[in-house]
Amino acid sequence: MPRTTVTDAIAQVLKASSKPLSAREIYDSIVASKLYEFKSKDPFGIVRNQISRHCIENAKDGAAPRGLFRKVEKDLFEIVD
Repeated sequence: MPRTTVTDAIAQVLKASSKPLSAREIYDSIVASKLYEFKSKDPFGIVRNQISRHCIENAKDGAAPRGLFRKVEKDLFEIVD
């Protein structure tokens, strides 16, 4: 069985939501639903970083090759269909 990644967990949370969510809401939902076990001193930072890397608006170096998420407001994100 393949291991769930942080990005997979973010996508699951956003797919299940009927509205855009903030990075904090996404993180809180991942933790509450036990979708991913963080082994970091800054797990919220990891979630923010992965959202940023996989945002279609992000064209910086280090961005993922395919955008999975979309920024709809300052700190609100949704999944790209």
